[in-house]
Amino acid sequence: MKGGMTFFHGTTGKAVRQYLENDRTAATEYYLEHGDILAAGYTFGSDGSITDVKLLDGDSYERLIDGRDPVTGELRGRAMGEKSTRFIDKPVNVSKSLSLVAEINPSVATALDQAMVQAVEGLGSYLAQNTHVRVRVGNGERIWCTPDQLEIATAVHRTSRDGDPHRHIHVHLINKARLGDTWYALDTSEVRRLNKVLNAAGERMIHADENLNRVLGEQGYSFDPATGDIAELAGFVEGFSQRAR
Repeated sequence: MKGGMTFFHGTTGKAVRQYLENDRTAATEYYLEHGDILAAGYTFGSDGSITDVKLLDGDSYERLIDGRDPVTGELRGRAMGEKSTRFIDKPVNVSKSLSLVAEINPSVATALDQAMVQAVEGLGSYLAQNTHVRVRVGNGERIWCTPDQLEIATAVHRTSRDGDPHRHIHVHLINKARLGDTWYALDTSEVRRLNKVLNAAGERMIHADENLNRVLGEQGYSFDPATGDIAELAGFVEGFSQRAR
């Protein structure tokens, strides 16, 4: 798993929705258009457990990014300003060769999609237990506390912007976390420092997935868990890369 994080500042939910719609090559490959299903919105408790999963259409996704309840539209805490970090985008991705195999083999595609969703849930659980909000106490001092409720939204893409096979999931860590009855912003500097850990953990969860490895073997592919590459496709990857042409 590769890549950094993108911190979205002062961008409305509608603008982010348009950004995500542009990160695919056809309307059928993504779900935000026309108010159709986006993906899953996850809620985690402070112990890392998943307390709620809901499907988000385009409108509910916009409300969540705008710091509101995705269902009722109720404002959560203070309204976000132009300089506010609304969410942190962390991609969960796999190698080009593994994406290519999933494109041509339905059994591998199903197993890989399941492994990637499980990785997303695992990363969400880790974030729920290892991110904090800063709370002001009586003497004016601020202390760091683990929130009671953390939320992420996911957006699933199967191609790159250039149209190449590239399975990835955008994990949006919402910068509104609840502690008690109050909503706070996360300590985003702390989140930034977790990027390498998230990359290593996500990659390990996907590459070590027993079902994915079993299906790849049954379909005749040699998978290297250390690199995430498929040996049989080593000579074909560049041919499916628009950027390499």
